[in-house]
Amino acid sequence: MIACIGSSLYLVVTNPQTDQKVRKTVAILEPHEILRLCLEEIMIHLNYEIVARSGDSLDFIEQMAMLENTPDAIISETQLTDLPDISLFRHLKFHYPEVPILAFSADDTMYSVDLALAEGADGFLEKGCSLQQLQERLVEITMKNLIVKPNGVLSR
Repeated sequence: MIACIGSSLYLVVTNPQTDQKVRKTVAILEPHEILRLCLEEIMIHLNYEIVARSGDSLDFIEQMAMLENTPDAIISETQLTDLPDISLFRHLKFHYPEVPILAFSADDTMYSVDLALAEGADGFLEKGCSLQQLQERLVEITMKNLIVKPNGVLSR
């Protein structure tokens, strides 16, 4: 969330630092290094732990396979040049159906959005989004699969 105090804007942590077991994790696939580094810094500031990061689809698949625990979310570019179209989303959904995927692209045409969602993305966000929109979409897709039990305990 972004807070405005006077004329200054502040980034507010929506994933407060608590016990490490509660800290949310994210995997990032972004082929443009500068954007990947910026996104990593934003996620760290928001108290997300980055468990996998890559600019290459095959390397990302290998990193995911080696993880002890699956991430709470995947943020991935849709226009990947090393794999045809976004078939990576189908692969990820097949192997990690419980992990929500946030498609993150500069191309927000209806065709691209519809294709990303049809291929397995759980949400779409245009790269020109605000930090607040990024935070809200991550909360939205990571909370979507949670079930509140009668005793108040959350589970997937």
